[in-house]
Amino acid sequence: MTRLIAMLILAANVMAQEVNFSVTDLDGKTAEHEFVFSTYLTSDRGEQLAYPGGEIDIEIQGTWRSHQTRTKSDSGGVVANAVIKDGESWAKMAGSKLTFEQYPFTIEQLNDKSYSWKLDHAKGGHEIEADFRPWRIKERTDIVNDMVMIWQPALLPPLPEGPVNVGDTWTGESTVELPFYKLGARKKKFRFDYKSTLTLKSVKEKKGSKIAQIEEKREITAYYGWIETVNFSVLLVEGTGSGLANWEIDATRGLVNKADYIMTVNRPILQRYGHSHAVPDANSNLNLLCQIKLKKLK
Repeated sequence: MTRLIAMLILAANVMAQEVNFSVTDLDGKTAEHEFVFSTYLTSDRGEQLAYPGGEIDIEIQGTWRSHQTRTKSDSGGVVANAVIKDGESWAKMAGSKLTFEQYPFTIEQLNDKSYSWKLDHAKGGHEIEADFRPWRIKERTDIVNDMVMIWQPALLPPLPEGPVNVGDTWTGESTVELPFYKLGARKKKFRFDYKSTLTLKSVKEKKGSKIAQIEEKREITAYYGWIETVNFSVLLVEGTGSGLANWEIDATRGLVNKADYIMTVNRPILQRYGHSHAVPDANSNLNLLCQIKLKKLK
């Protein structure tokens, strides 16, 4: 009898460790998330890049809240829409905060505007795009894409189609490609490709939902982006790198409860906008960080 009880307990524990992910329409509820982010570039090639000083040290920080709703599409998938609230961002150069005149590319200009994206198991959150015309943000068009650069890697990771147990791993790929309006007819595009290896670390029950802790290792296979301030003009950044993300996901709904990621582009190629050649032998680093937290679901 004792052995039977022990076997039943063991079986129950094994079952508790298994999870099957769903992506739902949240039953018509709205999920309010808070985002905090930082983009940080360092380099030893300041003089060659018209930076006021020998060492480049630029950080762009900010925060916003999103009010996300979901609907089921005609094809049976799920589409999310989120309105931006309380957005603000600022830049620092060599530790000193820039004025709005020095850095007018602030995301509060996106407040009350919305973005949409698709949700599914294979790709997680993908194809995020603005629900408004980018040129409505007069002379600041590229902050529309700056938001996507930060947001898409924080939407939802690739998820397994079937049930998985603690310790199981799976893989996925993500791609972001957007026009860089500043470059106009040259048709340069922002591009961000990375491959993911994900591991289910733990599972617990909470208020009728299964809560999954997931670790995601990222290999950045292509990054082509930009850093821009008035003082510094536009600097094009290109390279590869790696990253790590940690997720707490309501697996019953396919909803992020909290997450954080850090990604590093190692020794990226740096090139001034309008110049035909990159700066040679730059010792540079680009770090991208974001923290996400669910504040309300109602």
